[in-house]
Amino acid sequence: VLYASIEEGARGTITERIDRLEVGHPRMYVSNNLPADLSAYDFVITDSVSRGRLDLEELRALIGNNPDTSFIFIFHVTKAGLPRGTTEFQHEVDVLVQVEDGVAVANGRFGPGEMGVRFA
Repeated sequence: VLYASIEEGARGTITERIDRLEVGHPRMYVSNNLPADLSAYDFVITDSVSRGRLDLEELRALIGNNPDTSFIFIFHVTKAGLPRGTTEFQHEVDVLVQVEDGVAVANGRFGPGEMGVRFA
């Protein structure tokens, strides 16, 4: 697993949070960016797409060039709950999950769902 911590970087707060929440794993790597070669990773988490300045074509290329890799793309929303920037990315993903006040609400081609989220 690669956690591309573009927003915070692979330092201080993100590594402290991973340790505190005990969500680390010996095969989880944290980096400041998305490396050009993702072939070593089964899963790639990009936090965040807007900070990484990925556009729609770059996102499509990441997915297309890495067919054996699963991606989680993190986007930000405005205070009104609307996607920050364009909404064109929403049509490229299998499921959208919005987390607010400890509740994750998912909607996508597999239907809606909801679950509580633990924040420590």
